This record gives sequence, structure tokens and C-alpha cells, in this order.
Amino acid sequence: MSTGAREVAEWMAAEIEREGILIQRVAAYEIEKRFGKELVYVNKNGQRAINPEVLQEFDKLAPKEKVVWVNRGQARFWRKREPTDKPGRQQ
Repeated sequence: MSTGAREVAEWMAAEIEREGILIQRVAAYEIEKRFGKELVYVNKNGQRAINPEVLQEFDKLAPKEKVVWVNRGQARFWRKREPTDKPGRQQ
């Protein structure tokens, strides 16, 4: 685990705690700006994406019992779990 990955994951978890939501494309942009290019990459669709090591650390800090992933086409984001959510990370 790199220190950078853990630091970024902590920032991501704090953003969700503070805002209730973290939009993936916004997060990737902010990570690159705040923490450096090595923590993001361009995926096969030409979009900025978050390094898998960061996401592994994030999963430890924001478990599926507290945070869910929503993928609605162009809208991809993490948010706090709500009582009506189904079990698991994806909603």
C-alpha cells in the first residue's frame, strides 16, 4: 500500500461524510489536482479514473454497510447508504 493511496482514500471518505455524495469524475479530477497524476489514469473510454490501489483503500475506510456505489450511465457516484438500499455496494 502506498501512503498516497491511503491519504486519497481518507480524503474520499471524508468528502462523502461531509457532502453525503462523491461524484466519480469530480473525485478523479480533484485527486489529480490535489495528490498527483500517479493516483489517476485514463480508462479505455478516455475518462479519468481512480487508481485501483486507492479504491482498495477506500473500500476499507468506507465499507458497503456505510457507503454505496451508484452507476446510472454517465452518473457514477458514491453516497451514504440509506435505509431503503439493497444489500451490497452497488445500487
